Amino acid sequence: MLKLFFARHKILLSFSFFFVVITAYGIFSYLSKREEILHNMYGKLFSTAVATEAIMGNRFADRAIDQNAISPQADMQNILSLSKFAKAAKARYVYVLILDDHNKTRFIASSATDHEIETGKMLTRYYDTCPFNKNIDKTFKTKQVLFDAWVKDKWGVFSSVFIPHTTPKGKAYIIGVDIDMKLINDLSRAAAIKEVVGILLILLALTPLLYLLNLFQRDNTLLQRKIDEATVELKKINEHLQEKVSHQTQELLKQFYHDTLTTLPNRNKLQEDIHSSHPFALAIIDIDAFKEINDFFGILAGDAILLQFARFIDSYHPAYRISGDQFALLFPQGTFLDEILFLLQTLIKEVDEKEFFIEGQSIPMRLSIGLAHGENANLISADIAVDQAKINKIPLAVYNEDEKIRNHFQNNLTMAKTIKKALLHSKVVCYFQPILALDTGKVEKYEALVRIRDEHDTLISPIHFLELAKKTKHYPYITREVVRQTCHLFATRTDQVSINLSSSDITDPELSHFIIDTITQTHTADRITFEILESEGIDNFEVVSAFIQTIKALGGHIAIDDFGTGYSSFENILKLNIDYIKIDGSLIRNVDTEERHAIVVETIADFAKKMGAKTIAEFVSSEAIYHKVKALGIDYAQGYFIGKPNSFPDA
Repeated sequence: MLKLFFARHKILLSFSFFFVVITAYGIFSYLSKREEILHNMYGKLFSTAVATEAIMGNRFADRAIDQNAISPQADMQNILSLSKFAKAAKARYVYVLILDDHNKTRFIASSATDHEIETGKMLTRYYDTCPFNKNIDKTFKTKQVLFDAWVKDKWGVFSSVFIPHTTPKGKAYIIGVDIDMKLINDLSRAAAIKEVVGILLILLALTPLLYLLNLFQRDNTLLQRKIDEATVELKKINEHLQEKVSHQTQELLKQFYHDTLTTLPNRNKLQEDIHSSHPFALAIIDIDAFKEINDFFGILAGDAILLQFARFIDSYHPAYRISGDQFALLFPQGTFLDEILFLLQTLIKEVDEKEFFIEGQSIPMRLSIGLAHGENANLISADIAVDQAKINKIPLAVYNEDEKIRNHFQNNLTMAKTIKKALLHSKVVCYFQPILALDTGKVEKYEALVRIRDEHDTLISPIHFLELAKKTKHYPYITREVVRQTCHLFATRTDQVSINLSSSDITDPELSHFIIDTITQTHTADRITFEILESEGIDNFEVVSAFIQTIKALGGHIAIDDFGTGYSSFENILKLNIDYIKIDGSLIRNVDTEERHAIVVETIADFAKKMGAKTIAEFVSSEAIYHKVKALGIDYAQGYFIGKPNSFPDA
């Protein structure tokens, strides 16, 4: 009976068997294509995340990590830029995450879909809370790259990559990139259907042959052989795919942990090695005056020097490249301090004697090295030691817990916190010092001077915090506050006011745009004078010149502050179209008693008149100085004899 059943229904059974095989192949094809597409997507996810880090960068993360650091307008501009980038990269979302002071995950930048931008619904804004996600939490804790992270939230279901970063200031942040799983499933399904349809067409074409094979009872043997062969081939394909995925993952991890120029391990790898191995000592090596090499010979030549130096130092001891011109050496437990000091001193001596070449020209190099050992073998202590080497102008400094160093460091930390709190709680305030016109005897101008209040509401002078602020991310925000407060106050007044700007303020694109936008919106351009600190030098002359031209086109004025202290004072006056010269207080405070000072001041006044610029004397602290600068032909006077700074200028 069974034989008779198989004999009568052999064709039906054959087609049923083929249906099962095709279905199984379709499922296998779908899964294989899906794996292949996911593999390609992972590479794209990682590349997109790396590009996002280059676009936003450590500097953005350091600035944006504090709430209210980014204005709604700047945040919207970031959304539009990242959205355009995400669309070009075929990613659903690209975003940057941080942990706030309460350990909550927050967005500091994110792309959006066209619909979200148009309607505002589901739009992720700066400092929005990120819903809890175990993969994100894991990435922050382990500080390791997480691939194939499945994310399901109110925005959809995605396959994601999370790449952790740490800014030079020690702030942790994550670059995340999502690709819509629906897109991946659709692509996989389409590819599988295409292959199955191809197989079906082949089978339909072979139907007569199958019928003949069935008649001659050879179908089972042939089919079994084909299935065996296909199974072996599919197994090989699967093994090949797994090998490619593993290789690609290793390549991506290599990029994350190694410097692209020198191929040395990077800062990410150094931090991980410090955390895992608890080394005996850490040395940070800084190339002195490397910026001058870059400025004079160009970035490509600078890179060539860095490459030569990296190979040289790595031949001494396994090295890390942790920033532009900084390298690090890690020494394991069991190493003797005398051995390390001997190695570093030998390195300093050989670098001093070695010739590094750019385009056939020998370039001398000097090093500043900071060494931290024992319980202090960490980046912060080694950085402090490097600073001590530079301050004391010695090639090698060893960190120690000397009370003065610790107190100085602690005082700086305390003041940095005070500056941060002042910015967060609107305790940055402006005082205004009057400037007298010597020909009329009337106060016609004021200078805006910044102060901050601490938690006890005590007023702190800029001499105690401004230099420290310049070394942190807070300085641009102090400048923002001074510009904002001053422009809004003088928008309702008719007198003139001046604001101090450093070269770094002007060359910061975001800050310079804010300044121009503010004076335009408050209609104060014709009453504002920006004082550029000549004593600090002008790093990027072209950018500063372009800024000055823009300000003057809007009706504003430019002054050179601290004139007489900079190395290129008269040269800058000739190049820059300035309106006022503020003569430095070091020349004015003794002008009534020092004849040489009087000659210099008179020379500056004559020079200014020939250039069509007005002069302002600072530090006019007595009646004698007042009469002297007036007699020397100075146009304006400023100082305690004229008036002290007040919180609000008299109407």
